[in-house]
Amino acid sequence: MKQPKRSEHDIQSECVRLFRYMYAPLQWRFFAIGNGGKRNIIVAAKMKKEGVLAGVWDCFLSVPRNGKSGLFIETKVKGNKLTDNQIKFRQENEADYAFEVVYSTEEFITAVNNYLTIKEV
Repeated sequence: MKQPKRSEHDIQSECVRLFRYMYAPLQWRFFAIGNGGKRNIIVAAKMKKEGVLAGVWDCFLSVPRNGKSGLFIETKVKGNKLTDNQIKFRQENEADYAFEVVYSTEEFITAVNNYLTIKEV
């Protein structure tokens, strides 16, 4: 029987659960940025006034490493690519922050492990 396709929500939720388990001491340093999803026009307008910005990536790890101030992570399902706004956000911030696009929990864990094992210079 064919497995149902996992959504970006499913992958990101599992990544957050794994992070909280594997890196419990850093739980307050890793969070989602509630930027995506469909909303009614009133809620969308309120959020825009509050500073929501199209293109900001899904999650942020606020741990500095190797001259970077933190790690932004974007969750995608196979076949989905970064939007123009997400590309622009990365370009505007890549001097100060690290960025990883992940398509699975395995890629997420590898990205976080690689980032966190970089020793500060």
